[in-house]
Amino acid sequence: MHGTSRALAADLFVSIPDSICKKRGHNMTLYDYNNLKESFDTDKMLATLMKSHGESPPYTELTYRRNEVIMEEGTPNRHFYVVKKGMVAMSKGTARDDSILTFCGPDDILGFLSVLENAVSPISYTAISEVTLFRFERQYVIDKITFGQESFWYAYFFYLNFTHPILVRESLSNLPSDKKILAGLVIVAERFGRAEPDGSYLIPYYFTQKVIGKYLNLARAYVATNLRKLEQDGLISLSPKPWKIHDMAAVKEILDMKYTDLYSLTKKMKNEPVSFYVTGFLLQKCDDFLTEYAFFWKWIQIYSDNKPTF
Repeated sequence: MHGTSRALAADLFVSIPDSICKKRGHNMTLYDYNNLKESFDTDKMLATLMKSHGESPPYTELTYRRNEVIMEEGTPNRHFYVVKKGMVAMSKGTARDDSILTFCGPDDILGFLSVLENAVSPISYTAISEVTLFRFERQYVIDKITFGQESFWYAYFFYLNFTHPILVRESLSNLPSDKKILAGLVIVAERFGRAEPDGSYLIPYYFTQKVIGKYLNLARAYVATNLRKLEQDGLISLSPKPWKIHDMAAVKEILDMKYTDLYSLTKKMKNEPVSFYVTGFLLQKCDDFLTEYAFFWKWIQIYSDNKPTF
């Protein structure tokens, strides 16, 4: 299997179009993150999905109210969703309670892990604000994103966008509870908050004590106690709402959180440099994915074309 998948991966690399390889007037190295990202990141996959040859759009627009379940863990899924507006919590059931793994905002994708026929969702998605989604039929998505060799790279960048925030959350697990809560606020503020000219950040109202507790696996009462302590220490303000982190740079220095914004690296505008250290870290973590997942996507292409042989 391993040798076969490496051969398939090599086939995919060779098939990258020359127009991509020759960007900026030079040949692209095999693992050039920035150039590949410009052509295959999530926003490019969404643009591909939005293109339809029919008169009607290829999606249905749906609205969910706060706390409404969009997709439930362990259930079949016939659809693929893109968040247009609002905030969604992605969670996993545990022995005690659902644990929020990460949050999904505008242009994020829901349902990719269960897009195949007879697959069930390994996670749940719940609206934590009013949410508007684009819903696509499963077969339409499979036909679109498995057309040609580009499907592997779409899957690769989806994988990066999907795993980064979960890895960042996991990095908080051994922090003392007060610092864990402060770090959790930093993460949601960086991804979804509003930066102010004075270096402070405003946190959207839907990140409540209950939501933060589920995200950090802490009891709501414990979150409330530590939030008040952080306010007394002058690091945050809880009222008037929205919550505010007074000095983001100073707080991150206290926490020594240099890479809390790993997720945002995949959202940077083109031509904006990504640090060599972080890029190297991501490529190292994804090496097995590059080889093994190539085999998976090659199989989907064959399946979608209804070919009888593998």
